[in-house]
Amino acid sequence: MPCKLMKQLMQLIRNADSFTDGQVKVNVDAIDFDSPLEDFKITICPNDGPYCGGTFVFEINLREHGAPDVNCGTPIYHPNIDPDDSSICFNLINDDLWRDNTTLEDLVQGLLWLLYNPAIDDPLSHLFDGQFLIGYR
Repeated sequence: MPCKLMKQLMQLIRNADSFTDGQVKVNVDAIDFDSPLEDFKITICPNDGPYCGGTFVFEINLREHGAPDVNCGTPIYHPNIDPDDSSICFNLINDDLWRDNTTLEDLVQGLLWLLYNPAIDDPLSHLFDGQFLIGYR
């Protein structure tokens, strides 16, 4: 892993609890710091919003260039998470929008935001089709 990403990961491990008000933990037990780091997991436990009380594990696969690949490792009924392959529809993890100055902290805050603010008008999940939205609005 490039030095920049390792530095960001260490900062995330140190600061995640404070900048997320205790809602995010980096699963450091699963990280082998002696080998090239390519992926890690975070656990998000929202303390408010529609997913309050839930515990959700996200798998983050780092790449040297571009946005990381992110999947939800926990089954979840969410309009922006595909129930079949656990992929996530979120602008920040689009290679066209990921910038060199985008950090892992930005990514974690974005995932937390997505749990607080599901984009029901632009669903990825087939479970949120037009029939569901008629009753929602």
